[in-house]
Amino acid sequence: MSNFFNNKVVAITGGSDGIGKALIDALMPLGAKIATCGRNQGKLYDLQLKYSNQHLHTVVCDVSNYNDCKNFIESTIKVYDGIDILINNAGVSMRSMVKDVEIDVIKKVMDINFMVRCIVLNLHYPLL
Repeated sequence: MSNFFNNKVVAITGGSDGIGKALIDALMPLGAKIATCGRNQGKLYDLQLKYSNQHLHTVVCDVSNYNDCKNFIESTIKVYDGIDILINNAGVSMRSMVKDVEIDVIKKVMDINFMVRCIVLNLHYPLL
């Protein structure tokens, strides 16, 4: 087993469920120090209980809110003194045909699935 992730700080947006949670479950046994954010405080709390003896920093965050993203990045840096790996995982989907969707819904999907990645990366960029 590789020790590449041992003591690496991995920041994962959208880690309270789905792919983000699966990444946490995969990286924790490899010794990563994880910071994650999500909208659901209960799911984040469950993660904290599951990994109570390991390095896990959680932040309630709506990635569509710039200040929430900024708080996530800044608090992660404060807790771990930096970020080694950033995984922009948070996203939303729409479950309908494009022809049947209001433009506001498409804009929200694009803002979260594209623009938020740019914003979080921009906030992280000074650390590179």
